[in-house]
Amino acid sequence: MPSKRKKRREPEERRTAAGKLTCDDGAARRLVRAAAYQKAGRLEDAIKEYRTVIAEVPDSIEAYVNLGNALIPGGALNEALPIFSQALSLHPNLVSARNGKGVALKKLGRLTEAAREFEAALLMEPGAAYLHNNLGNVLQEQSKSSEALGCYRRAIDLDPDYAEAHFSIGKLLKDEGRPIEAIASFERALAANPEYADAHFSLAMAYLAVGDFARGWREYEWRWRCSHFPGRRIDGQAWDGSDPNGRRLLLHAEQGFGDTLQAARYARLVKERGAHVIFYCQRELARVIETVPGVDDVAVEGAGVPAFDMYVAAMSLPAIFETTLETIPREVPYLQAPVDYDGRFDALLRAAAGKRKIGIVWAGRPNHPNAPRRDCPSTSLAPLSRLPDVALFSLQTGGASDGLYALENVVDLAPLLEDFGHTAALIDRLDLVITVDTAVAHLAGAMGRPVWLLLPFVAEWRWLLEREDSPWYPSMRLFRQDRPGDWAGVMRRVVKALTEEEGRESAMGREKGGERATF
Repeated sequence: MPSKRKKRREPEERRTAAGKLTCDDGAARRLVRAAAYQKAGRLEDAIKEYRTVIAEVPDSIEAYVNLGNALIPGGALNEALPIFSQALSLHPNLVSARNGKGVALKKLGRLTEAAREFEAALLMEPGAAYLHNNLGNVLQEQSKSSEALGCYRRAIDLDPDYAEAHFSIGKLLKDEGRPIEAIASFERALAANPEYADAHFSLAMAYLAVGDFARGWREYEWRWRCSHFPGRRIDGQAWDGSDPNGRRLLLHAEQGFGDTLQAARYARLVKERGAHVIFYCQRELARVIETVPGVDDVAVEGAGVPAFDMYVAAMSLPAIFETTLETIPREVPYLQAPVDYDGRFDALLRAAAGKRKIGIVWAGRPNHPNAPRRDCPSTSLAPLSRLPDVALFSLQTGGASDGLYALENVVDLAPLLEDFGHTAALIDRLDLVITVDTAVAHLAGAMGRPVWLLLPFVAEWRWLLEREDSPWYPSMRLFRQDRPGDWAGVMRRVVKALTEEEGRESAMGREKGGERATF
């Protein structure tokens, strides 16, 4: 028997309305042209055509539904909702309009309303696998994992080759800290749709988390084809690892501050191959990137891309150098505080003479997708302020710095931290940094300074599984949640570790005639 040919499916928000056209031939041709634009990713052109059709034929339900679906990828969600509602006023039982409205509501975070739309659509079309998958995605965001899993499995029962449902199961398993099981689901998704970029990228995260770097870095390159990947792109000739001797190679930041700092260690290896290395980075990092061995020039984003012969994205360097757990460049420090330190912290630090000086950070970038799990309430760090012989300094910046007022006996240094150069100068003068998973952790680790990293139950791939150390940063110690949300348990272990360190230091001090040991 000949095998079935597997169909490639479009994401649910891009599906167009089914049914007979409800407009004249001219408008019908516009609809066909708009749908072609939409499929090709020319959404602005598609939106313009759909609006023209609606102006000509106000009761064209196809135009309303397809216009709503075209508005979603660009984030015009509040604009899409009344469009779908208008389609439903014309045809209350139109499943595609219910689905589109549900997708928009989910993206707006209005999860209860989104679930109602998908449930209503399923009453009309219970055999639609994609509706079960979409409802499952809402339930997963509502932390109803078992119900979500039931929806995904129902979708697969209806369509065993439904890639999106296999992908959804993989995401659920990965978010629960079960990456090995997630790998199997992502691979099933890719067997159904080999070009599924989001599944490739999620598979990369899972491989890297379990330490399978050989396969992980290969899959990681699919990030550029993911629809929601925020990475910066450069036009020109990409470096593939071939001989760069005598060429101007632009090493460019592509994601967040932490990724840039983690990848900066590879500049020396690129330089050793004979390239002239230009590091094109975020302005806030420029003064510390200037200190990285192997960097010839630093250019900052926003000031124009400098002339270059080839470029490479920072987080593609581990793949180019075929990095394994055993071959991670571990030499630290590989960056330093700038030499032009102006003494702005000295008086505050002198006031804490004789105490253990600890910097704290409890939150990172608020729009980070993992922020709700990664960040901890500032009050979680309160037990540190009650320790004797400890002076706490807040390195917290941004809106989360308001949380400082919930803590006692903490010196706020945020107003003095104008860029990462100042943060590095401060870290250089502290005994320890205690932080959640932020760029400050990468900075302290890259400087070779003691840093204790507070991790959620399911941490990012770079911290691997169960380890208390990091192969990326030898001076780092990891403290993981034993169960989701348990920051109190993490802090109990941190306080215990600090107390044990204090006991060892006191013993060492007595052996040295009372001299305080270096932390």
